[in-house]
Amino acid sequence: MEFSEGGLLSVKRDYLRLMRERLVFDICAAAFGTGYFFSFRFIEFPPGVNLWHMLALGFCPGAGYAVRAKVSGTFVGIPLFPLFLGGGI
Repeated sequence: MEFSEGGLLSVKRDYLRLMRERLVFDICAAAFGTGYFFSFRFIEFPPGVNLWHMLALGFCPGAGYAVRAKVSGTFVGIPLFPLFLGGGI
């Protein structure tokens, strides 16, 4: 992987990229004067949320309420809904 040092016409630096799941380390060694310098960058990608995650999140509380209302009746299922929803979260 190559990154520019600065501007458009600057020299590119070579980086070694190490990846594991959502974690990334970019490690660089470049010439500086008569020696070398070392640098690294750490990146953590946020977890991705897909459309089906959002649909499941919207569907599950309603399905849970329907099952509790069917088993224990509507009047008992209504007060139990916030308790089970809070416990599920």
